[in-house]
Amino acid sequence: MSIALNTNPTGAISSYVDLVSEIGEWLNRNDLDGRIPTFIRLCEARLNRLLRTPDMETTTAIVASSEDNALPLDFLAMRSIYIEGSPDRPLNEYSPNAIASAYNGSTGIPTGFTVFSGILRLVPPPASATTLQMVYFAKITALTDGSPSNWVLDSHADIYLYGALLEASAFIDDAARVQQWKAAYDEAIGELISAGAKARYGSGPLSPTTVRQVRGATC
Repeated sequence: MSIALNTNPTGAISSYVDLVSEIGEWLNRNDLDGRIPTFIRLCEARLNRLLRTPDMETTTAIVASSEDNALPLDFLAMRSIYIEGSPDRPLNEYSPNAIASAYNGSTGIPTGFTVFSGILRLVPPPASATTLQMVYFAKITALTDGSPSNWVLDSHADIYLYGALLEASAFIDDAARVQQWKAAYDEAIGELISAGAKARYGSGPLSPTTVRQVRGATC
C-alpha cells in the first residue's frame, strides 16, 4: 500500500539535529520532545535487524593467532572471510554446534569458522599468526550530536523519519497512526532492499549455470 504524504522530508533533513526537529514538527506534541532520541534509537535497532545491504559492508584484516578472536564492535553478520595469500583461501562456515566435529585436536591452517557472542572461532586453530581478510555487515552508526549523520540519513532520511514516527505512534497507542507509518516505513525499506539487490547483482535476469558432464562419470 502506498501512502500519499504532503512533503518530501529527505531534502530537509541532513543532520541529527534536523531529524529531531522534523520528527517534532510531525508529532506536533511538546510532551514527546524528550522521547524523540529514544524513538530514533528504536528505529536504528529495527534497521540493524532488517537490513543487509551493500552500504553496510566493510572490510577489515584480522591477525589470528588463537582459536577464538574478537570481532569488530560494529559486527552484524559475516559476508565472506579468507586467508590472504597466493592464492587466497576462503574459509567454510560451520554452525556453533557443528564446528566441534570439524576440529581434530591439532593446530594448522584454518579451514573453517563460526561466529557467536562476538567471537570468531577458527578450526583448526592457527599454528602461527594468520592474516584473515573479512568482509562483514556493520551496524549502522548511531546518530548523536557528536555523530550527526550516517549513510542512511544521507540517502534515505525518510526511513529514519517514518521509523521514528512509527515508534512514537506505538508509544502513545495511536493504532491508526501506527498502521499509517508502518506502511510508509515498510515501503521505504522494501525499496532500499530492492535497490541494494540491484546494486549487488545488476538488473538483468539471472542466468542458470550450464551443467557439465565429467568424463567417465555415470548417473
